[in-house]
Amino acid sequence: MRKFILLSIASIGISTILNGQNCSKIIAANSSNDVYVADVNNSDLVWKKMGKANNVVGMTALNGEIFAVNSNNELYKTSPKNINAWRKIGDAEGVVALASYGAKLFAANNKNEIWYTSSNNINWIKLGNGEGIVGMCIVNGKIYAANRQNELWVSPISSINWTKIGYAGGVTSLSACGKIIIGTNTSNEMWAIDVNKIGNNEWVKQGTAYNVRGMAIF
Repeated sequence: MRKFILLSIASIGISTILNGQNCSKIIAANSSNDVYVADVNNSDLVWKKMGKANNVVGMTALNGEIFAVNSNNELYKTSPKNINAWRKIGDAEGVVALASYGAKLFAANNKNEIWYTSSNNINWIKLGNGEGIVGMCIVNGKIYAANRQNELWVSPISSINWTKIGYAGGVTSLSACGKIIIGTNTSNEMWAIDVNKIGNNEWVKQGTAYNVRGMAIF
C-alpha cells in the first residue's frame, strides 16, 4: 500500500506547521490499547504514554474532551487531564472513523454511511454516504476523508457531495487543527498538510506514530 504521496518535500517540524492553529497536544490510541500524547510546541514529535483505551477504532476532541469509539460499538468520553477515566455515553455501530465540528460528532461506518449526533445527547442521524472511508476530519465546514483506494475526498457538511482532491495512502487515522490535516498511516508515520496545498499533494512527514487507530488534536 502506498504511503502519502508527495510532489514537494519540505523539512518542517510539528511546531512550525501547527503554528497559529490554536492547538497544543496530539493524542493517539494504538492497537496495543495504549494512549500517547505529543506536545505540538516541540519541533520534533515526541510521544509520552499517558494511559489506556481499549480497542479504539476512532477518536476525536471536542470542547476540551476526548471522544472514542471502540470495536464493541461503544462511544466513550474522557478528560485529557485524566485519560483513564473513560465514561460510556452511548453506542456507535460499525464506526471506522470519528470526527467533530461545532458541538457535533460525525462518524463513518462500515456500511459506507456518514452519521452525526450532538455530543451532549447521543442520537445518531444519517447525513449521507461515504465509500470505503478509513479516516476523516472536518475543517471549516468541510469533511475530508481518506478511503481504502488511497484517495482523499472532500464534501460540505451541509450536503454530502464528494469531490476527489488528492491522495493519502495507507491512512489509519485523520485529524485536524485549524487548516492543517494530520494523518497516520500503515507505515507508522505521521504526515501533515495545509488544506490549501492538497491539490499539490504537499504532505510533510512529521515523524513516527506506531499502530495508531484513533487520534485527537486539541
